[in-house]
Amino acid sequence: MSSIKSDRNSDHGELVRELFSQIDLKSTPTELKQSPVKKCAVLEEVEENNRYHDAPVSILCPGCSRVIKRYPDGLPVRIAHFDEICPDEEVDLHRWSVVAVNSAYEDVFHPDQLRHITTDYWNRHLWDGIVSGGDNPRTEEFTSAYSEQAAAFGWNWEITCPLCRQSLATLGINRLDYHHWSRQPDQGVCLCRSCHKAINGGTRDHECDWRAQELGLKNKYDLQITRLAIREQAVNPHQDIDNLAGTLSTRYNLVHDPSEVTQLLSQTLKSERILDEIADQYLFAGLPGHAQI
Repeated sequence: MSSIKSDRNSDHGELVRELFSQIDLKSTPTELKQSPVKKCAVLEEVEENNRYHDAPVSILCPGCSRVIKRYPDGLPVRIAHFDEICPDEEVDLHRWSVVAVNSAYEDVFHPDQLRHITTDYWNRHLWDGIVSGGDNPRTEEFTSAYSEQAAAFGWNWEITCPLCRQSLATLGINRLDYHHWSRQPDQGVCLCRSCHKAINGGTRDHECDWRAQELGLKNKYDLQITRLAIREQAVNPHQDIDNLAGTLSTRYNLVHDPSEVTQLLSQTLKSERILDEIADQYLFAGLPGHAQI
């Protein structure tokens, strides 16, 4: 959380300006770090991306790293049924709670690494919104399923809102709400109610779109992404615009790529009128330590 201090009567517009006072709003070349884990992923993710069909594959329990199953000829094109039990952990395992790895590397990974890979997938899956069997929403069911699986492994993991980073227990809710970035095709992000309102400024989509038009923006997405960027910066300060844009694009499942987000923010965050207009009571509401922002 940013260390910016003020009383409750402080002008939010000035707070927004201070949040971005030390960040370069010009795009600069950024060297992306490579992922430290390249040779494994949660089985369900591997299936969705149609991978690992041409090499021996081992299925590991992320709780203890034990090999649960091997596919010497590579993964089948379709795994219609997967329901295993880890004899060490004595827990049921599902395609979303095991890790698939090239068999040559099955002894390489520590349980902590496998836990990190698994919970990262759960977070991403929940935040993006889960559907199954066509258009059946399943976020609520998987919220419970992932929590129960984590408890069975003895993991200290909780589902959190990706924006304010608060757990469902802290927020006093049972699930996150889905915010659409696009309906055709369906793409969005699951957020808590306060963060959902913060992005729209407490308005409905059609009202948000007209407000964007009045500010000279192209559409509601320009306004929503700018508001999202400000709230993200308040919670997790970024050092440059490229890093912020990359986080917004990937963490919040935007339909816009990082370069588009960079171009947008380099313009909107320099506009005095836009910053003054969107610095309302919803922008920072519900954030931990809000009284200090």
